[in-house]
Amino acid sequence: MRWTTGLMVLAMSLTTALPALAQPGPPPGAGPAAGAGPGVKQRVRLRLLQRRVGLDDATALKVIEVLRAHEGKRAQLAQRMQTEKRALGRLVRADGNDEAAYRTAIDALMRTQQEMEALRLKEFAELRKVLTAKQQAKLLFELNRLMKRRQQGAGQGPGQGAGRGGPPPGRGPRRGRGNR
Repeated sequence: MRWTTGLMVLAMSLTTALPALAQPGPPPGAGPAAGAGPGVKQRVRLRLLQRRVGLDDATALKVIEVLRAHEGKRAQLAQRMQTEKRALGRLVRADGNDEAAYRTAIDALMRTQQEMEALRLKEFAELRKVLTAKQQAKLLFELNRLMKRRQQGAGQGPGQGAGRGGPPPGRGPRRGRGNR
């Protein structure tokens, strides 16, 4: 029982990365396909699902279709959540004492977060119909990897981080054989 509860909690937390497979752009690190048309982007997604998760073509297409089916609602909720967070942030920065305004802003944000979580659970329920338990587990771990990569890349500016040609922030130049 504990294991299934833990897996469900993992699933709910990791489904925040589901949009990574459904968004119009290629996944992080896709390389040359970044500026390509929709056909190339879909092939990149298919390749990710096939190589990393081990899905066949038909199953990978079904997964992408499930995620795309909710893309519009997910984007709408994400936009609304950002707006509500900004409104709450303005209230906090203004440092007023209007309890009703704080309560209204918090309630709106909480409702939107609940709607987003309900959408994630619906997506996951639909994915469970398409994938075996093993495939679900692999997908969750791959989505977790994608989410971590996005979070790592989000805080870095140009020229920083791995794969950008320079040393990691806070480190000096690398020492080679000629720099001793």
